[in-house]
Amino acid sequence: MSSPKSNGMSRYREWSLDCKVYVGNLGSGAAKHEIESAFGKYGPLRNVWVARNPPGFAFVEFEDPRDAEDAVRALDGTRLCGTRVRVEMSHGRSRRGGRRGLPPPPRAFRATLQLSADILKSTLKYLENLLHSPLQQLLQTSASAN
Repeated sequence: MSSPKSNGMSRYREWSLDCKVYVGNLGSGAAKHEIESAFGKYGPLRNVWVARNPPGFAFVEFEDPRDAEDAVRALDGTRLCGTRVRVEMSHGRSRRGGRRGLPPPPRAFRATLQLSADILKSTLKYLENLLHSPLQQLLQTSASAN
């Protein structure tokens, strides 16, 4: 087993989703080394991140998605760090909202963000076409001259 990165430079939100496992219902005293030990039995790990504020969950990133799936099947519902844990493939969506987190942004806000993204895309496409059209004309002119 290769050792997981311990420098903390890789943020768990940027990890590969097909290799990323969510571990829920951990106690507040969950130890990273215990999680590494339990999950490392299923394949080489890239990263392990344990939440501290609020505590109670962790993410584990495997090098191979098949190892991640094996760990989910084997460890879901088992006892780890003193509690029965929920282990599942991460789906990439934030769990904010509901009891513990902030409510999701209002629908109008999300619509405004989408509109802003659409405007940005169309502006970038326009600029790209604007920059490439003189270049294309120059290339066509030089090609016809040869």
